Amino acid sequence: MKKNFTKIAILCLVTGTSFTACKKDSNTKPPASNDTYSMKFTSNGTAVSYNTCAVADVEVNSNKYTEFIGLNGKNTDNSFQVEVVADYTKLKAGQTYKVTADYLAQGTAILFYSPNGTNYFNSQPEAPEGTVTITEATSTTVKGTFSGKLYSADDYSGTTLKYTITNGTFVAQMPYGN
Repeated sequence: MKKNFTKIAILCLVTGTSFTACKKDSNTKPPASNDTYSMKFTSNGTAVSYNTCAVADVEVNSNKYTEFIGLNGKNTDNSFQVEVVADYTKLKAGQTYKVTADYLAQGTAILFYSPNGTNYFNSQPEAPEGTVTITEATSTTVKGTFSGKLYSADDYSGTTLKYTITNGTFVAQMPYGN
């Protein structure tokens, strides 16, 4: 019963964060100093980088989620998403969010990867490995680091490791008006 609930909760969370309305603002601000909004990491030993990284503010069932989304321009077929179960207005340098067995718990993290728009991989609650650390949070920019282990989206027990993510960094634009 617990496994079924966990599977349903994960499916709802992934679906909810993928298709619910996000607070999206058309106002863009230039990066602070010489930073560019980007996301970089190593996946199974291969460097991956995205030239865009934005923050999405999502609310699902009264829970606030902050999503850091790495993309290359408007190509959404290849993306990486770092999600923390926390309100973006309360992010502070030094906060660490761990991937845990409870995806819905405040203060936890979830990692999602779609290298081609067809296959989806994410951290799994029965094999929770990963962390996200906020290294800087200002009114315009959030910076952080991340790492973790990803499995096929339907591999709820995390039996077959697909991606090991290391050396992850992001510089993301805060939603306008923060």
